[in-house]
Amino acid sequence: MTLADLLQDPHIVHVEEGEHWEPVDFSHVPGNKERLDEVNRRLMKDLSLGYCVDDFEGPDSADNRKAYTILLTNIEENEHPVSPKSVLKAMWENSLKIEYTNGFMTMIGALGKQYKGPKQDKISTEINRIKSNVNEFLGERPRRGNLEGTWPDYDRHTNFEKLAFVKALKQQVYGVMKLVAEVSK
Repeated sequence: MTLADLLQDPHIVHVEEGEHWEPVDFSHVPGNKERLDEVNRRLMKDLSLGYCVDDFEGPDSADNRKAYTILLTNIEENEHPVSPKSVLKAMWENSLKIEYTNGFMTMIGALGKQYKGPKQDKISTEINRIKSNVNEFLGERPRRGNLEGTWPDYDRHTNFEKLAFVKALKQQVYGVMKLVAEVSK
């Protein structure tokens, strides 16, 4: 199955492969090596995820998307124009899912806490800039008690605005990773 095949699904309007990033070497970064390696591994994995844009937009988009995924789990392969399992995989392993933005924010925060080098202020400033950009686009970050993990303004944006935002966020996150590696040499 190719990405183009996913466009046969009536609700999928755009798909893209994830970017290919050069690995970032944290072996010389001062701090907790085990934790730094885990942060690096998770960030590199999430940075490489692709994009799947569907036609669910607006305040009910999360509920509609959830209902559609439930429908797809109950459809037989021959009852849908494209493999329901492939559509589900593309929808779940999708950079546009808010969980990945949450993950980026958590992981760059952890990276900032784990880094113990002489450029801590520079790293912290860059991480805070990213957090500010995310909060400006999505509204204030949800509190720990918010089990849904939603951002107040996430569904205010179109799916293609989200696509542009996530692509820019990935560039910024990768930039922080490179900065941490470079200032530690």
